[in-house]
Amino acid sequence: MKALEKVAALKEGKTTIGSPVMGKALRSTLFSMATPIHDTEGKVIGALAGTVDLAKPNFLSRITDNSYGKTGGYLLIAPKVRTIVFATDKKRIMEVLHAIGIDPFIDHAIDGWEGSGITRTPLGVEVLASTKGRPKIIENVVQKIA
Repeated sequence: MKALEKVAALKEGKTTIGSPVMGKALRSTLFSMATPIHDTEGKVIGALAGTVDLAKPNFLSRITDNSYGKTGGYLLIAPKVRTIVFATDKKRIMEVLHAIGIDPFIDHAIDGWEGSGITRTPLGVEVLASTKGRPKIIENVVQKIA
């Protein structure tokens, strides 16, 4: 997590989520979070920060370790960097999505649109996909039905 994201938790009193990165030592995808600690008057007195190693079981595993039907699955997208952070298909973790303008479905989903539509996988397979925005901690979840 960048120092600025930690500072936001302290100075601005808001929870922050870092962009996903490939850990150099662990060689797995990581992201960090920080949240402020408030006293009884609401003043920020500290912060709690941690890093999630997506290669190990974690709170997101309850979603992505399950398929949707026989062939469908889930993607967790970091919209600011247009990157798949976590997926049922582990090969797609840290996959960078198409550039803006190539896939309208992905563009709309990243912009906050919620709904279903037809899109294509990176291998060109046409799929029905749905997107649902989540609270700020989890930006977008995309479900695909192949």
